[in-house]
Amino acid sequence: RKYVPFDLMKQIPPLEYFSPVEYSSLARFQRWDDILKEPAPPPQLPYSSGYYHYVRGLALLATRGAESAKVERDSLAAIQAVMPPGQMANLNSMKSILTIALHHLNAEIALAQKKTDVAVRELRQAIAVEDGLTYDEPPAWYLPMRQVLGNTYLGARRPKDAEAAFREDLKRNRENGWSLKGLKAALEQQGKKQEAAEVTTRLRQVWHQAAI
Repeated sequence: RKYVPFDLMKQIPPLEYFSPVEYSSLARFQRWDDILKEPAPPPQLPYSSGYYHYVRGLALLATRGAESAKVERDSLAAIQAVMPPGQMANLNSMKSILTIALHHLNAEIALAQKKTDVAVRELRQAIAVEDGLTYDEPPAWYLPMRQVLGNTYLGARRPKDAEAAFREDLKRNRENGWSLKGLKAALEQQGKKQEAAEVTTRLRQVWHQAAI
């Protein structure tokens, strides 16, 4: 069952703020098959529809490849382009949030095509928008883009750049396990064994119930 039913969102538009909750949870934990089973929101809810196309794009990219994901990316881009800047999801504009989503999906498609420089450019654009969001609880955007940027640098064997990205994220998301794990990998790639060991200790403290 939906966190907030679509019919209720249509009756009470501010409730659409909660629409991404289920989508972003599934995306964060890479539940691609579950995402692909999700029904499309009604067209009267463009913000929900844009987010739906975003997570479907990620899911299709992971399961079927870039060409399938591009269809969803184009649908997201079309919605983002006409979203009024003043239409709000609580404290932030829906357009800003969908802009981050679009840059992220563009970056992931570029990575699948081995276009690392394009992916980095898209992620830096996403970070610029993310940094401009008004503080909210829960955060208006679910996935810190510096974490994605750091992992992109790791995959490109650019550990110094990855280290910088993860350290910068940890200034904003203190002792975040995802960023600590990325920082540990970046230090290990550089042969910084002592620093990596210190980060491992921190990681065990914040993820003491998880297998790392």
